[in-house]
Amino acid sequence: MIFVGPAEASLLTREGLAGAGVPLAFAFHAQPAASPSSHAPAAQMVLPPQPVITRARSAATTPARHAAPVSDVATSSPSAQPTPAPSLEAALAAMAAMADRGELDRALAACQQFLAEHGTSADGWCLLGVLHDASGRATEAHAAYRKAVYLDPGHEEALYHLAALLDSGGDTAGAHRLRERAQRHARMSHD
Repeated sequence: MIFVGPAEASLLTREGLAGAGVPLAFAFHAQPAASPSSHAPAAQMVLPPQPVITRARSAATTPARHAAPVSDVATSSPSAQPTPAPSLEAALAAMAAMADRGELDRALAACQQFLAEHGTSADGWCLLGVLHDASGRATEAHAAYRKAVYLDPGHEEALYHLAALLDSGGDTAGAHRLRERAQRHARMSHD
């Protein structure tokens, strides 16, 4: 049994080690010999097309020509208020909790659905990268981390995970640049 940090998990899965199935342990062990059919190449992941986002003019951005006085505006009762949708952070936390429980396939499906609805979430793309990374799909993880960094150039978690992937692929110079970039962003955000 080998214990590593979260950033090194992809290195061990790439080397054929299997996760121990203990949430948040990052423990790995050797897999039993696999049948020849299990060595089939992974299918290329095809992401759904990004929805076109258009901004409708809301009442807040449309200049009011004849605004009603405050006393004339009707107030609604608290029971008439619609129930707010779960926050993006709560949805991401729920998907991460699924992954922590070892439900990687379920978390991956939920994350892909989340991104179909909220495609511009750098945190969502980073989580998708982590899920692919944990499942041993380095190519898909790399693409997801790149998308997260594209959406948020200072996304530290995505930068560090992407650096680990580049490092494991032999691109130490690229990995070093990404780590420096993440450290610069951390210094700037803490100053």
